[in-house]
Amino acid sequence: MHNKLQQRLRKKHNDQANAEIAKLQESISKLSLNETASLRVRNSLRIHEHHWKKSSVITRLYGLLAGFWFTMPAVITLDSRPGSMRDILGKLLNAADYTIQHAANSADLVTGILRIALGLALVIIYYSTVSFGPIILGFRVGLGFPGIRVPGRKIVTSCHKSQLVYLCFIVLSACADVIGSTGRKRSQLLQAVATKIRLLRGSVRTRHRSVGGFSQHRRRGRVKSHALRVDAYLRDFEESLEEMTDSQIREVGEAILGIAERCTNDQYGNMVADEKLSESSSSERESIRLLSTALAACCVSVVSVYAVNLLGLPSSAEAIAIAASILVTTIVSYGRKAAGKIENIRKLIGS
Repeated sequence: MHNKLQQRLRKKHNDQANAEIAKLQESISKLSLNETASLRVRNSLRIHEHHWKKSSVITRLYGLLAGFWFTMPAVITLDSRPGSMRDILGKLLNAADYTIQHAANSADLVTGILRIALGLALVIIYYSTVSFGPIILGFRVGLGFPGIRVPGRKIVTSCHKSQLVYLCFIVLSACADVIGSTGRKRSQLLQAVATKIRLLRGSVRTRHRSVGGFSQHRRRGRVKSHALRVDAYLRDFEESLEEMTDSQIREVGEAILGIAERCTNDQYGNMVADEKLSESSSSERESIRLLSTALAACCVSVVSVYAVNLLGLPSSAEAIAIAASILVTTIVSYGRKAAGKIENIRKLIGS
């Protein structure tokens, strides 16, 4: 019974995928493009049709995990029972104080402090992993980032990759519907194209998520920069649709098909040829990013100062906590570019 149900579902997905592929070929023909959809594009449509429902369910489940675990850092911080983080940190601080006051010589002092520092680091790593690990994992899997193997992640990442090709398909179909139309109907169809291009732009802006691995950070940065330029390129199309002729609509379709073809080959840093892209200014986006980072640094600093007071640490530790909060937040936001941004963020928050 279960096998028969699976076969029916598979047949249904295959029929829907075949219908989408046929519609794509028809749209390409109607747009008079001297190309055909490659095997990779067709396979991407099949993958999207087979996986998008599963991916949606898995994304929601990981989102629920992240949301459920969101209060865990506060619970761990406020817990004062024996064996809790506060209890262990208090014992380590008392041990450090005792070592400083009763060390027989400098060698014993250095050895004792190093042991306590190691224990402190292990405690921080353990409780940070327990507190934030499931939250970070839930968000990263739900947003389509590749990484360590966990149940359902492969489905989400493959669906995220094929999603852009599917959105290119629906934009192409909408462009094909415009060809030959006039009057009020044409205006309505052009509005539909603009709506679908807007969806495509959102997917383009998240292409860097498909570049996985810590060693790929430079490529990820290049993909992100290129994606912003492609987003501006598509926005220009969107804003000028009302004045476009059929021949210009065909040019839009050709560009969209090119994006789909390149993305199936993982050419996320070359979705559109550089000569077609304008050197759009990203100063506004950079200002928003800087302000967001400064706001996050303020929030983390407030929490850090509260934690210092809660743990009964000396008041001098507040300045260290604030500086560490700004440093960590800036590194998380800017990565290796953090060194050039810390001073700007400190000026913004008045630290």
